[in-house]
Amino acid sequence: MAIQLGQIAPDFEQDTTHGPIRFYDWLGSSWGMLVSGPKQFTRSAATDLTEMAKLRDEWERFGVKPIGLSADDVETDQPQQPRLADRQKAAYPPIITDNDAKVSKLYGAVYVENDPAVSSRSIFVIDPTKQVRHIATYPASAAESVFTEILGAIERLQQADAFDPVI
Repeated sequence: MAIQLGQIAPDFEQDTTHGPIRFYDWLGSSWGMLVSGPKQFTRSAATDLTEMAKLRDEWERFGVKPIGLSADDVETDQPQQPRLADRQKAAYPPIITDNDAKVSKLYGAVYVENDPAVSSRSIFVIDPTKQVRHIATYPASAAESVFTEILGAIERLQQADAFDPVI
């Protein structure tokens, strides 16, 4: 079953390109953005990684920790990041190794049942209480930046919380 708005985001332990994490510990008291999608280094995945990296200052301004979710393993993802980061002049966020589909099943990410190279991608915005506050799903063929839209949603959620905190 897919995670829904207002539910508590599932916790998990998994390897990433920055080392093993326990998701809740990694998030701490920050907002989080979990971006699932096709295998890395497809057109849409490369676009997502590049845009997430370029918006690093904006994520920091809103207290958001972005993290990717890949059907590939760390050995596939890790060697590519320095090359791409150098070319794009940006530091990439961690990417969760999900070749066992453990995390994607927890979140009901779309690509679990499909070919990971051609499936949709999903973005889960999680607040400091670990509640899922925003979900967006896009087809893999929509390889344009969606993160300006996500930043706007996060800004509106945080503004609303300042006046009427979520319980």
